[in-house]
Formats: sequence, structure tokens, C-alpha cells
Amino acid sequence: MQNFPLGLIYKKSILINQFVFNEVQYKTISLLNELYNNSFNNHQFKYYNLKKWLRLIIKYIKKNKIEITTKGAYLWGNPGCGKTWIINLFFQSISSKRKMYFHFYSFILFIRQKLKILQGHSNPLLMICNQLKKETDILFIDEFYISDANDSILIGTIINELLKSKVILILTSNIHPEGLNHKYSENNSLLLIIKNIKKYFKIINMNCGIDYRNRYLKSICLWKFPLNSDAYDYMEKMFYYLSGNKLKTSILNINYRDIIVLGNSNNVLSVDFNVICGEGRNQHDYVRLCSIFHSILVHNIPIMMYNHENEAKRFLLLVDELYANNIRLIISAETDRFNIYQGKKLKFEYKRCVSRLEEMQSDNYFKSQHQYFATYKK
Repeated sequence: MQNFPLGLIYKKSILINQFVFNEVQYKTISLLNELYNNSFNNHQFKYYNLKKWLRLIIKYIKKNKIEITTKGAYLWGNPGCGKTWIINLFFQSISSKRKMYFHFYSFILFIRQKLKILQGHSNPLLMICNQLKKETDILFIDEFYISDANDSILIGTIINELLKSKVILILTSNIHPEGLNHKYSENNSLLLIIKNIKKYFKIINMNCGIDYRNRYLKSICLWKFPLNSDAYDYMEKMFYYLSGNKLKTSILNINYRDIIVLGNSNNVLSVDFNVICGEGRNQHDYVRLCSIFHSILVHNIPIMMYNHENEAKRFLLLVDELYANNIRLIISAETDRFNIYQGKKLKFEYKRCVSRLEEMQSDNYFKSQHQYFATYKK
């Protein structure tokens, strides 16, 4: 369960990508490396007799900055501060195969799919937790954020069970743990999650005043507005450029349901906003799309007002899933991405979405190779 020198990997990546060395990021890297190595050493104590074990544990407490009760790390900070990039480096540095990486919503979907398979069993959620304990030493969950009361029950139970084991948990979020409680102040499951994070996790503030997603500015127009004949022609040309074929309306079956799409060729999808984000669509569909297509063109996004909150929520879920899987996104819309959402309920969530959309519009993102990373297990 040894890992490669994470600090060296960080410095090498800085040089290769011509990034600027960041002291906050490097300190985070060092803490993660220390946490992992200390946890690994702690796991070895069981092989010693009681007398030697007591001596070692006393020596361990005196020597190490991170206490044995630390079960993981919670990285938080504004969008673009490098949280996801840092934990990706960390994940890749671990040579063990006993590791798992999820985007938060993909993790929820993973758990719900497992629960469906285990229907009829007594306490299926505990069975899932036991399986995770058996197969995994370190679990990464990116973009941790509770937006559903039912999700808090699942996550609360899972975290509570994993804290009883040797599994290390690495979470990232845009907000401090206390901020997770902004919607459900009386939710006992959520309060327990916050309590456990504060008690057992190393909480790391990664804010450094820089949004690294803006480092690479776009030279290709991937958000075309306003909606007019030029926008339509542009989307038609981009579909042809990516797929080698012209737009042609057809039926696409996703999760046993048919939807009408504007184009479907060579792993490129062209679809109207009202179809992909309209009633009946959900994150299960977006996960499935990410396993099929490397590029998705979404046409005709209207300005999302108070009467489009449901569509706006699905759009946020779609962007999250596409981003997590490195899928190319091309859009035609009524206005620019900064003003496309004018509702009230999702202002906080949409700030993160804008930052992601900015990165997804960059040359660096657009030219990168598609990879399915939502439930990546190496």
C-alpha cells in the first residue's frame, strides 16, 4: 500500500504543464501524503504483540502531527482552486489497486444501484459498506455536497460505518463542513455527517485567491449565442466537424426510454435542451450518456427563470457529469453562460457551474482525451 512521492509528482506536473507553484497546494499535498503514510503504518500495528504495540503507539503519537483518530481529509475552497486536480494527482500516485474515485453524484448513483440489486436483503446498506471495507483502502469523493435529504441518510450511514474501519476517506467540497447544513438545519443525518467530518477529518482550506480554471482561455467558441441562424449553422458545422456526418433526427434509447435527438453519429450527440434537461430526464441518463459519447452538443438553451428551476437543476447535473467524465460540451443559448440562469433557488450551485463551464470552454479541456472516470477503480 505504498505510494509514490506525491510532492515530486506535484512539482513535475507543475513543470510539465507550466503552472505556477502554489504554496497552499503543496502544503495540502504534504498533508495528504502524511495522512496516507501514517495510516499505512498504523495498519501494521496489529502484527505486533500488545507490549510492542503499546510502545509503538506512544512513539507514533509523539512523532506524528496527524493523530491516529484522523480518518481522512476534507479539502474545501472556491471553484478552480485546484482541489480536484490535487486529489487526482494523489489518486494516481497510489500504487495499490485498493482505491476508488467517484464524483459525489456518481457515488450516490453507485450506492442506489447497489441497493436496487440487494432488494429483499436485511440491511442492504450495511452490506454495501462491508463490501467497501473489504475491497478498498482509500475512497475519494469529489465535489461533496448534500442537496437532498435522502442522500444525507445514505451518506451519513456510509461515513459512520467506514469510520469504524481502516478505510481512508478523501472528500472535496466548495464549502466548509459547517456550510453543508445551509438547507436542512433539522436533519439529524446531516448533522451527524458534519460532526464526524469535524471530529475525524483533517479539514484543509485550499482557497488561495486564484481560479486556475481561467488559466487557459478559449479560442474556440463552444458557447454560441444568441439563438439565431448563425448559431444554428455553427452547431451544424461543429457536429459535422466532430462526427463527420450531418445532423439527422433519430431516436436514441437511454436507460430503456426513447428520446428524440438531432444527431447521433460516431460517439457524438446533438440534442435539444428541452429534451436532455426536460421532464423525465435524470442523472442516471447523464451517466449513461457519458459512457457512450465523447462530445455532446446541447441546442437552444433559454434564459432559465423562476419557472425553469427543474430544468436548471438537471442542467447543473448534466454539466457536473460531463465535467467529471471529461466530455466535450458545445452549446447554443439565448445569452452568455454568466446570465443564462436567472432563477433564485440555485444561485449558489450555479456559481460552481459557471466556473466549470469556463474550463470546459478552454482549448486545454476541449483537446483533452475523453475518459470515463466517474467510478474509476484502478
